[in-house]
Amino acid sequence: MAGRSPLEGGTQIVSFHGPKALLNMLDELVAMGVFNNRSEAIRLALYKLMEEYRDFLLARRVGRRAHMVVGYR
Repeated sequence: MAGRSPLEGGTQIVSFHGPKALLNMLDELVAMGVFNNRSEAIRLALYKLMEEYRDFLLARRVGRRAHMVVGYR
């Protein structure tokens, strides 16, 4: 559909391994009511990561050479 955000629509399940300490902190934020659940927190973190790398992704899509400055490759 034209004009739809790529963030709209269905979701997919993604499984990953993370450090126990990080997951404990995530669970603490959920218990405090900052997030409704782990999935909500992880979606927000992923969205913020994509915002950080937006220019890199756009450059690749239009065929320009893009260089990552910070992060993993």
